[in-house]
Amino acid sequence: MAAHNVVDGKRRWAARDITPTGRYLSLSDRLIAAVDAKGTLRTFVPSTGERRWTADVRAHQLLAADDEAVYLVTEDHRLRAVDRSDATVRWTSAPLGKPFRKVDPPGVVADGRLVLGTDDGNVLAVDTANGRRVWDLRGQSDGFVRPAAHGGTVYLGGRSMTARRAADGKELWTVRKRALAGALDHEKQPFVSFGPVTATADALYATHQGYVDQDSNLPDNWKPGGSEVFQLHGSSNIGTPVLPQGNGLWMIEGDPWYAVNAVSAQDGSPVWEYKVGKADRQWLVADGNRVFVLNGDALYALPVF
Repeated sequence: MAAHNVVDGKRRWAARDITPTGRYLSLSDRLIAAVDAKGTLRTFVPSTGERRWTADVRAHQLLAADDEAVYLVTEDHRLRAVDRSDATVRWTSAPLGKPFRKVDPPGVVADGRLVLGTDDGNVLAVDTANGRRVWDLRGQSDGFVRPAAHGGTVYLGGRSMTARRAADGKELWTVRKRALAGALDHEKQPFVSFGPVTATADALYATHQGYVDQDSNLPDNWKPGGSEVFQLHGSSNIGTPVLPQGNGLWMIEGDPWYAVNAVSAQDGSPVWEYKVGKADRQWLVADGNRVFVLNGDALYALPVF
């Protein structure tokens, strides 16, 4: 794990014993939590890399954090909560059942619930106080489903875009879109698949894909109540989120274009694109009036408008 200066990209510090697949989490912007090769939870001061508290908890991957605890999945497929105040284990769940064995970060915490997605499209919500299952959703996606949350509502992409009450999983609304094609029998056309949802106070953003005779990854802007505001004139990888920052919305596109696309957050009109080159892994992060791009082994910082 490495930290870089936001202004010029120079490396500030590195922790070479951290396992990349264990992931890392920001703890209220005061500490960075990560996992080492032995499954130890370690924390660092973001600006200097100074090491703080550790917890030997057999961590496999970090999932989420709130003001009280860090939530993780162990090497033997159990959920575990580690107290942020004294680094003790607050609770450990029973081994995850087969439908949720492939839990994959990141998760979200909302209204006392830790909500997780799996690699094979299922969703699990547990009580943050004790780790007990509260609700679940099977078959939400054909692949990885990544939950998003705002307030007490959880938003999910996949076979539909759906809003669920975090406390009990109650369906608040669900949007399905049929693929657009020339076929006359619309009932036989597949549904469009939605990518990860980005949730803000005013809008939800998600890519969608699945036209019958062509690929189309056009992001959508939705109101939190489920009504479509506009369709953006840009393209993005279906597996990566659309990120608002400044006056724009930012997306990254892979084969064959390998570019970062920026469109207006007001009407979805294209503003510019930045070519990043061919890479097997890509990701975006937007914060502090910057957009950061991971493209293969390269890290870029882009200005916003």
